[in-house]
Amino acid sequence: MAVSSASNVGTGRQVFKQLSGTDLQFRTLTQGNGMTLTQNANDIASAVNQAYSFNWTGQDKFLGSTAEASIPSDAAVPGANLFSACISRTAQSGNDETVQPALLIKGATASNTDSFEWLQLNFLDDYASNGENTPFYSKAYKRSAGPIWGGVFEVKNWGSDQSAAMYGLEISLQSNGTAATGMHVGCALYYGGLTAVASEQEAGIRISPMAGQDLTANLRYGVVVAGKAGEAFAASANGNKAFAAYGSYSTAAIDLSLAASAPIGLYFGRGQRIKFTSGTGRGGNNTWYSGAFTPAIVGALEILVDGTTLYVPVCSNHP
Repeated sequence: MAVSSASNVGTGRQVFKQLSGTDLQFRTLTQGNGMTLTQNANDIASAVNQAYSFNWTGQDKFLGSTAEASIPSDAAVPGANLFSACISRTAQSGNDETVQPALLIKGATASNTDSFEWLQLNFLDDYASNGENTPFYSKAYKRSAGPIWGGVFEVKNWGSDQSAAMYGLEISLQSNGTAATGMHVGCALYYGGLTAVASEQEAGIRISPMAGQDLTANLRYGVVVAGKAGEAFAASANGNKAFAAYGSYSTAAIDLSLAASAPIGLYFGRGQRIKFTSGTGRGGNNTWYSGAFTPAIVGALEILVDGTTLYVPVCSNHP
């Protein structure tokens, strides 16, 4: 019996087109961007071209294998739900203590690699005259007892070469001309409470050895300021002390002897004084003696008061 008709079943795209006389006519399959079709003897094989660069345009591209993570209320501002691509993952309770990233980017280099392998490059070419634009923003909310980090940069040198550069974090700040006061800042740290209530944080910047390495870890310099700086360290806070030194120092808590050009070692303003405490200090020696005695003058300490040079006698003996 001759075939008089053919039909498509299901709700997908229709492969059968029409019956033309005694000829059954079917639609052909064509490969799109990033897709290859191979016609074999009994089948047509489809494969994704992994070398193809996909270009996603438009908004709201969602990727994810678990329930979509909710957006916090204070982040649901107008436009926050618009994105070019979203990878969303909600971690369920009871998972073992292993790293489970929502997005994993892996890379490796050969021993003779000469290229600059940057696993992630965020670039923003900003021509906007308003707004707050950033090529990278990290945000984390702590709602329970578990520890949390807003961001971590970790570099480990497992090789034997100690001469090449190694940075945990580099910030490059460049511009043409002089910036307005407070406008160009390499690293800004802001602190405070979630609301208007009083709050207190432990430290703005903390430098300390890795856990368990208090006796073996050594840091050559805690903070280094090089080049031309108007004020290497400036304190304008309201607190108890602008600078405090704790710990143990074999040479001096503050050493100004190596300053190449510093006509004034310490500068005091009106009403400011130097305070000494009598008795034995932490260094093991007395810093102040009281009572009358005949000094054996060996020299003088030069000080400058309102432009006038004065000399404080220095003796070699004590009461």
